[in-house]
Amino acid sequence: MKTFYTAQMLREEGARCPEVAIFKEEWPDGAALTKANLLKAAELGLNLWWWAHHFLPASLWDEFERQDALLWDGFKRQVDSLQTEYECQEALLIWRLICKEKEANARHQE
Repeated sequence: MKTFYTAQMLREEGARCPEVAIFKEEWPDGAALTKANLLKAAELGLNLWWWAHHFLPASLWDEFERQDALLWDGFKRQVDSLQTEYECQEALLIWRLICKEKEANARHQE
């Protein structure tokens, strides 16, 4: 497995142009495969699943895919929970606005 990657290597594997541009801007001369650089790539929004699919050896890819599915399931549960909370807050906002409008109309009719 390689321990150093360049924008050219990403292009050769079919990476999308915007991602290659982000990579090249951050690491113009290429990047060593380090924990810090992987975390930086995540912060930059680079698609690490794509990278893993193209560059991890098959023996690691299988394990990555298994564990990543667990991470995704946990993430999805949290997103679903936040979505439900958002929708409840949205419903309360609608209700407050309706009540405020009713109160204003009632005062106006007095």
